[in-house]
Formats: sequence, structure tokens, C-alpha cells
Amino acid sequence: MMDSEAAGPRDSDGAMRIGFALLPKKVSRYLTPAIQAAALAEGIELYLIDISKPLSEQGPFNAIIHKLRPNRAWECDLQEYSKLHPDVRVIDRVDGIATLRNRITMLSVLRASDIVLMDPLSSSTVFRVKAPPQVVIPEDMPADEAEQLMLESGMRPPLIVKPVWTDGREGSHGLAVVHDMVSLSNLLKGSVLSSVKPPAVIQEFVEHGGVLFKVYVVGNHTAVSKRPSLGDNYLGNGSGEERTGIMQLPRISCKSVSTGLSAQGDSPSGTPTSVRPSSDASLSDMGMATPSPQNQVVELPPEWFTHQLANELRKRLNMHLFNFDLLRVDAGAEDGVTGESLYFVIDINYFPGVDKIPHFEEKFVQFLQAACKSSVST
Repeated sequence: MMDSEAAGPRDSDGAMRIGFALLPKKVSRYLTPAIQAAALAEGIELYLIDISKPLSEQGPFNAIIHKLRPNRAWECDLQEYSKLHPDVRVIDRVDGIATLRNRITMLSVLRASDIVLMDPLSSSTVFRVKAPPQVVIPEDMPADEAEQLMLESGMRPPLIVKPVWTDGREGSHGLAVVHDMVSLSNLLKGSVLSSVKPPAVIQEFVEHGGVLFKVYVVGNHTAVSKRPSLGDNYLGNGSGEERTGIMQLPRISCKSVSTGLSAQGDSPSGTPTSVRPSSDASLSDMGMATPSPQNQVVELPPEWFTHQLANELRKRLNMHLFNFDLLRVDAGAEDGVTGESLYFVIDINYFPGVDKIPHFEEKFVQFLQAACKSSVST
């Protein structure tokens, strides 16, 4: 039971109030009758904020959770409300969300320094987590300057080209795989039809066995999903086949292979608490690796590792509701000098579809309870 000082303001029924400012598609997923009933059973009222009205007319709140398109009027109102009510927890900070909406800044917390984690039970087991090298191509950069940047970077095809913005605008989820430098030059010049165009970031493909790990962070809780990703065979690596041209792909890693849920102290064995098979249909057509026998036996990263990594990113970002895409470099490409296992975080997204994780309602209500107990500024 929370003490009155920690709980903050309550409405006439004695319930704490959490305001939600959400995109319409998220309202139907996060303010369901089941979640509202579970929250109310814990003394928490969930309130849908009308962003056309000032927050000062809709409070009081113990916490505010928001996920909207960029909206300067809303952000100003939220920040002004926070100044007047500093004890109201805002999830998450406006400037933090802006950092994750831009792939130029998204991985800055990893570019400043790698994350190195050691197995608490074995000092010889070390995991290093990095951001992939990338080149930023501004919208108005001449093609010859862009080509010079690529030359200086030393990156070689296949290359992954992504839009800079991840804020939901048209094309923000696009992805292009470029197999040769001539095709990259044509893309940057706009001489080929592509939904991915400058401003863009370019990353070198990292061999990772065609499996991506998507790690969801809901406060102190983490969930890990194993998804199909770009397959080495599709990219021509090791096949002896020299591929050329540009392949445009829809959003990948959209089909789950398996999911594990953990929290501090939960499931110490690291055994996934839920498994969701993936459909093989059309994965190869989308440029993904199908769940071949080799991919099916790919294990989730150790639970201690994903949980510690999530906590470290949470601290560095000062954010509480996000997910990140994690690649494990093929075993043959590990650091042969130190013996470290090498991982790359390639994307971080604010307030993703965490309702897909096992036991979501229970974990989300626990998260809301924690939000009411403490305060954080925007």
C-alpha cells in the first residue's frame, strides 16, 4: 500500500489518476476495459487526455504518459504543466523522445561509449554492445560530396539505407538494401524510384545469422522477442554471387519467432515464458531469413544480459518506455583477441507495441503503480 505522501493527488473516489495522450490506434490498445479494470483494482484511474484542451483544465494527475506525432502546441502545454506541477511524472521526456525520432541522434548514447557487461556468475563471459558505424546524408548534400563521405567511411556493400526520421511520417519505416556503389550513387541522386531518400543514414550490413532480437522495456520489466531479419543468403554473403542494384523492403522484423519475459528477480533460469511460432509465408520474398533449422535453434541472449543492457540504456536515455533492436554478430566474427561476444543496437523506438508481450496487463499496471510513486521531469 502506498503512503499518501508518495501517492500524490487523488480524485474524489480516492483513486490516483494517470493521464494518457495517445495516437488513436494506441487508445484502443492501451486503454482497454481489461487494463482499466486491472488499474482501477489497484487504485489507479486511467484518463484519456484531450490535447485540444489545456492540461490545467483536465488535472490533477499523478503521471502523464504520451505518444503522439510531433506537436509543438502539445509539447509546450506539457512542459508548462510540468513546471507548475513538478511532482507529476511525465513518461517520457519531450527532448528524449525527440532524440529517438531522429536516427542521427538515436544511438548517440552508444556512440559516446560502448556498453560492456560481465556475467555476474563468470568473469570470463563478457558482452560488448556497440552502435553500428553509419554515414549521415543530409537532404541537400550534393551527390559527389555524399560519394566522398562514403569513400572516407570505408564501408562496403551490402549497405542498409534508412530514413533519418522515425516519427511516423510517410516513408519513415522504409528500408533499402544497396548491393553496389553505383546503385547507391543513383539513389542519392534521386535517379531511381525509392521511398528511401536523403536525408538518410547508411549502415554497413552486419552478418548476424538472419535473426534479430527485439527487446521491450517497460520500466524495470523487459521482454525479448526473436524475429526473422535480413538473411545472409538473400544478401549474397558467402554465396559467390555478386549482387547488384537496390532492393526496397517494407518494415522487417515484423513476425515473431519466440518471446521471453523477465523482470528483476523473475524467471532466474532465463527460460522464455511464452513462445509464439512465426509463419514462414513470404518471409524470403520480403528479404528475410526464413526460420530454417539453423535459425530455429538460435537461442535468446542470456536473461541477465538483456536485463542489464535494458537497465543501462534506460539510465543513459533517462527514459522508461521503449524498445531496441539487437543483433548478435556471427560467432566467427567475435573479437578474437578479447573473446568478447559482440552485439549491435541498430534502432531504439519510443513507446512501441508493448501490448504484444506476455502478461502485458499485469506488467503494465505494475509500471503504472511505479509511475505514481515517483516523479521525473520532462
